[in-house]
Amino acid sequence: MKKGFQSILFPPADDALSVTALSNMVQQALVEDGRFADVRVKGEIGTMTRPASGHLYFSLRDGDAILQCVIWKSKVAYVRPIPREGEMVVVRGTIKTYKAKSQYQMDANSLMLVGAGDLNAEFEELKNRLQAEGIFDQLRKRPIPQMPRVIGVVTSSTGAALHDVINVLSGRWPLVELIVSPTLVQGDAAPAQIVAAIRRVEKKCDVILVARGGGSAEDLAAFNDERVVRAVATAVVPVVSGVGHEVDITLTDLAADLRAPTPSAGVAQMTPHIDDVRQSVDDVTESLEQTMDIRLTNLRRELYAMRNELRLLSPQQRLAMLHSQYAMLKMRLDQSVERVLTTRRDQLLLAQARLDALDPQAVLERGYAIVCRADGSLLHSVDDSRSGDSLVVRMHDGEFGVNRV
Repeated sequence: MKKGFQSILFPPADDALSVTALSNMVQQALVEDGRFADVRVKGEIGTMTRPASGHLYFSLRDGDAILQCVIWKSKVAYVRPIPREGEMVVVRGTIKTYKAKSQYQMDANSLMLVGAGDLNAEFEELKNRLQAEGIFDQLRKRPIPQMPRVIGVVTSSTGAALHDVINVLSGRWPLVELIVSPTLVQGDAAPAQIVAAIRRVEKKCDVILVARGGGSAEDLAAFNDERVVRAVATAVVPVVSGVGHEVDITLTDLAADLRAPTPSAGVAQMTPHIDDVRQSVDDVTESLEQTMDIRLTNLRRELYAMRNELRLLSPQQRLAMLHSQYAMLKMRLDQSVERVLTTRRDQLLLAQARLDALDPQAVLERGYAIVCRADGSLLHSVDDSRSGDSLVVRMHDGEFGVNRV
């Protein structure tokens, strides 16, 4: 390239404007053009935030065009009611530049609600139609696996949502395998990519997490797309939706088997904590040990009882028991015989004593004598004999004859 030609394309740097100077020129042009000093703009409320400063920041959208607006704190008190996202409003204010981001915005003085916006109406129409088909019914929602082995994550490979998911899983359930199915999560091309990402991973995992960080209504629009909603509802495995923040509700949330307020919360709801699992294992182990100890104790008792029963049924035990019974009966018999013999002996001795007392010989030995006739008949009285009868006197050691005088 010739030096002269280069100097025409790239004049000396001293002639270049600074960014601040150019911003001031644009702002001056807007001020000098009276058409932008007092403008009334009709559009649909997109995002709306009210930070701690008290200012009200929101966007107006109309088709593909978006206008950033602000109502300063001093004027917010006069805006009643505060509109919601999706409502159609007419805003009046001044168009100014915002140097920090090289963009223009409207400093609004007043705001009037005029109805529901087109995008909000489209959202409600699609929601009602899908609801009538039963896509949001609780009865069709599937349970989430308690301990998934493989989790598929449909999200942006460069977004904060994936970083949060990985951090939560590493500390909560590191045993799981994570399959990332990357996709755009906003923009016109996002819905088709999200559907493809779900189809790409649904047969490789136990559950799918569709995740995206927070954003404006425009940022989350892909998750209100009918194609995405149907893909979530018809996925082969259960789907958990962790899209946006807790206040953000999308049609994907309604179609998913489980809705989580954030991607991190979605991970927490679809996985156990490894510390809780360890504690559960310890509790089950302790319970099993106690159950086994009780069972073994009962079995030992049953074994001892069966041994005793077998011992009683054993022939040797039976013979020993019969021998014991025989010995006892013999002892009782011997004792009974002894008692009978003793009784009979005592009775015999008593009878002997009685007989001895009645023995005439014993009487004679005490000094008595028996007098009888010669023929041996006893004399019982003096009158039984007469004078001159021959009598015999018998004593204990002999007898002799006498004549009665």
